[in-house]
Amino acid sequence: MSFGSFLEDGTGGFAEYTRVPAGRTIRFPESISFNEAASIGVASITSVAALYEIFKFPRPPAAPSGTPILIWSGASIFPQRDVLILASIGLIGIQLAVLSGLEVITTASPRNFDLLKSLGAKHVFDYNSPTVVEDIKRVTNGQLQYLYDCISYSGSTAKAVQSLAPSGGKVATVLPVDPATLDKKVEIKNIAVFKMTGKTFTFGGREFPATKQDKEFYEKMCGVLSDLYLAGKIKPNPIRVMGGWDKLAEGFKFMEEGKVHGEKLIYEVIKE
Repeated sequence: MSFGSFLEDGTGGFAEYTRVPAGRTIRFPESISFNEAASIGVASITSVAALYEIFKFPRPPAAPSGTPILIWSGASIFPQRDVLILASIGLIGIQLAVLSGLEVITTASPRNFDLLKSLGAKHVFDYNSPTVVEDIKRVTNGQLQYLYDCISYSGSTAKAVQSLAPSGGKVATVLPVDPATLDKKVEIKNIAVFKMTGKTFTFGGREFPATKQDKEFYEKMCGVLSDLYLAGKIKPNPIRVMGGWDKLAEGFKFMEEGKVHGEKLIYEVIKE
């Protein structure tokens, strides 16, 4: 599978065929359908950025280290039209974190607890629970240092950082978050997956510089992801095939009504 980019001509993703640099592709086995493969691209690269570019954890496979990481909103989806639509990032992030030897704590709606535990999460808490912060502090002995916020919206980061150690920690967000809104001193970085092109770009009113080294890092990680998918080490996201482009409005309505949970909505350009 490949990724479309607004930074380069001729690499759009909404087409039967697309042109893309070979190093920016992820291979998948025959056991994964093209529809399932469509669910893994953004989720995989976003989690690579958090875990390996920002946090610099060992690349999989890695021996268990016991290092805890909080993946906030492990079955994430944005229901609002006014923000970038991202879904199921946490599902891939959990699997990669486990493969890197980390101890995963995550949050979700109770309906998704079993799904996230099946992917390797050790502890799953309800993010709407009034005791969620205390619960996370309890299982991490108040020493949590890493937070990957898979929604970064409507105050999620401000709530999640309260689970970190008194000294703070490192935070990766999928949308820009103003550090001034947080009541704890942390090292916070916004994930910028388009750095994989090696070209500087602007997002959320900020300029993100990119280098040849960024491009090489992501191309190498696409190779790592290919190996993991081909070996069956990562499961694709659960999907719901909506139909063709005529069903796009229906999908937005589903999200606005909160009917999409722990899955990715898929639209078919052509039938397999």
